[in-house]
Amino acid sequence: MHRQILLLAPLLCFVLMRQGDAADPSAAQVKMSAEELARLAEHRTLNAIKAAYAVTQSMEGSSPRDPNLKSELAVSESVKFLIDLTSDRFLIEDQSPPRADRKEVVANQQVVAWDLKTFVSYGSRAETARIFSKPPNARLARLEPFLYACLLYPPKPDGDGIEDGALISWIRDGSVHAEMEEVDGRRCCVVDRNRADGHPLARAWLDVERSLTPVKWQRLGNATEVVGEHHSKDFVEVSGDGRSIWLPMHVEIKIFRPKYVITRSISVDRDATSINPPISQSSFQPKFPVGTRIYDPVSNTRYVVGE
Repeated sequence: MHRQILLLAPLLCFVLMRQGDAADPSAAQVKMSAEELARLAEHRTLNAIKAAYAVTQSMEGSSPRDPNLKSELAVSESVKFLIDLTSDRFLIEDQSPPRADRKEVVANQQVVAWDLKTFVSYGSRAETARIFSKPPNARLARLEPFLYACLLYPPKPDGDGIEDGALISWIRDGSVHAEMEEVDGRRCCVVDRNRADGHPLARAWLDVERSLTPVKWQRLGNATEVVGEHHSKDFVEVSGDGRSIWLPMHVEIKIFRPKYVITRSISVDRDATSINPPISQSSFQPKFPVGTRIYDPVSNTRYVVGE
């Protein structure tokens, strides 16, 4: 019963406005402030998420600066990750097949992990792992494409939704359109993130019947030019530790440039995806196969696993 109330709550906050008997019943006006919408979006807050997905990339057109970019992108990958959204701990595995254009004969597995004490970077092709006292890139975990497309990261005090990947930040200081729009058959409220000059920087379409889950969001070069887009589809309800959330099983990410378009398609493995799974410190410490060379520049030590 409690979960049903949460799912229905956003509907209580929108009023259908008819203009005569011939009015379009799908037309609606939003009757809530951005701050009130942000409170509704808190129902999507998670402690942790575990997922696996396949990635394919393609390119239309050509890049005058990088003629090999199309072949570089024509590679499928598989990704698995575990991310603690309360502390930024993460473990991300990326598996790519052999590259015929590079005469590679073995697949490559790359692992990055951060347990708040040590950062580990491992590559199976080089059979080497490096250990650091902190991530070399502080934003590394926040670049995870699936979570970023879903805007599932927790808000930062000065976050704008785009920088911190948080829906709550996006809405909190956003500009809510007066009328809702339909995307993929779903009624969505539309929220803009504006620049200092008042022109929109980004725009999100949020499903009002699914706790404001993003169905689509765009980066804008100006008021009308779209430079990037995240479009989510095939949503399923995922539950864990007393929480339920709608997650897309397919995400299409597009990057628009004057002479080419890059498309990144993510297909999620539902059976390997869970929210709020049980985690411990060891969950973010990868296991290396025998023969892996370990280099720890902090303690200036080198050794080989199993020797």
